[in-house]
This record gives sequence, C-alpha cells and structure tokens, in this order.
Amino acid sequence: MKRLLLSLIVIVAFTVPVHATISIVDKTISGSADGSGFTTTAINSTTATFCYAAIANFTGTGHDDSLSDSNMNTWTALTPQTDASNHKIAAYYAVNPSVGMGHTATLTDTGGGSAFSSVWFGCFSGVITASPLDTQTGTTGTNVATQPSGSITTSASTNIAITAIAFGASVSSVTVNSSFLSPPDFVNTDGAHNVGLAVSYKVSVSGTENPSFSWTSLVDDAITIADFKATGGGGGGGSTPHNGTTLGVGH
Repeated sequence: MKRLLLSLIVIVAFTVPVHATISIVDKTISGSADGSGFTTTAINSTTATFCYAAIANFTGTGHDDSLSDSNMNTWTALTPQTDASNHKIAAYYAVNPSVGMGHTATLTDTGGGSAFSSVWFGCFSGVITASPLDTQTGTTGTNVATQPSGSITTSASTNIAITAIAFGASVSSVTVNSSFLSPPDFVNTDGAHNVGLAVSYKVSVSGTENPSFSWTSLVDDAITIADFKATGGGGGGGSTPHNGTTLGVGH
C-alpha cells in the first residue's frame, strides 16, 4: 500500500501544470501631434511572448487607422467599441510575436482625413503562445466622468486582464480601481477632436473583474477589457513537480 501511495504521489507531482508569472517587458504610449498617422517610440520587446496594442481615434466621416509593427507580426483584433460621438477604442494582440530591440508600432490613416489617434503598445512575457484570449467585453458612456469596463469572468487567477478606454475630449486626473495599474498609462491628443487614451492592466486576476476609470469633466467614452492566459494555463505549457507552493502570475 505504501508503494502504491508513493507511486500516485510521483504521478501527481509530474502532472501539475506550471503557471508562468506574466510580467510587462516594455511599453510605450503616444498620440498624434497633427491628427495624422505616426510611428511610436521604440521598445525592447526581447523575451516577450505576447504583444498588445490599443488605439483610440475619431472615426467620423470614415476616418480610421490600420495597425502594423516593425517586426511584421500578425495582429488579431478584439471587438471594438465606438461611442455616440464616433470615438473608438480598438484593441489588438500578437501571439508568439517576433520581438527584439527597436520594436515600434505604426498607425496609418485609412478612409481619408485625420483620425487624431493615440496608441498604447506593449509586450509581456509569460503569456501562453497559442490561443491566449480568455474573455472580452466592452461598452460606451455618454457625458460621464466614470466608466466601468463591463464584467468579465476569468478562467484562472494566473491570467492578466488589460483594459483600455478612449475619451471623447481632453480629460485629466485619470485613475482606475480594483487593483489595476493606477494611475494608468494615459495620453491626450491635440487637434480638433482631442481623443484621449488610457490603458491599465492587472496581473493575478480575482475571477470576476469590472474595473472603473474615473477622470475630470464629463465626456463620451468607449472602453474594452480582455484577459489572457498564462503559460501552463488553459491547456498549454509543460509540467513540473509540485511541492505545495502555488505558482502565480501579470486591422
């Protein structure tokens, strides 16, 4: 009996999945100075397994942006959200991307005219390299100074949740609750439409997430949130002996 129990313990020890610690590798946020497309400052994405980009812009009269990056990665779009004043938030992610120093993202105007765009571009390590998306949602607000993202229920506490919001006018003093990065990364653009952008994220999610952004002044907005799986979660990754310590996680 002791030999049988020992055998079972050994089997269990070598089938416990490893959940990598998700962490930010590098990031940048910037907005158009003149309403036209632009290229971000370079980041060093070496060691990243996942990249994410969020674009805030004005889509009135057919304006929009396409996204590309200097390493020619393939970007998958999440469901965009557009407020009543034609300000849009659009998020994208690249799985198992080509990475390295001097990594930039570029927005190119489409549809004619100026989209007055902002972009957050960042890469993370520890995200699973096949089918990382877990859940996503989004919503819009009209004439508000606070906005919840909409509720998501994550499949594992090791996931990372990322939320991004587009503001329909210039705002300031932006914060976010629920233990998300606060103050968030934030930029206002200049020009006729002043489309602001804020992005925040949370490593080691709590199951159900519905963070709220708050800011000064009343504006329209559009917001999105999604969570992504860690290496070793959601059926991916390898196995390791388990010693009783939980390995946790962060166009």
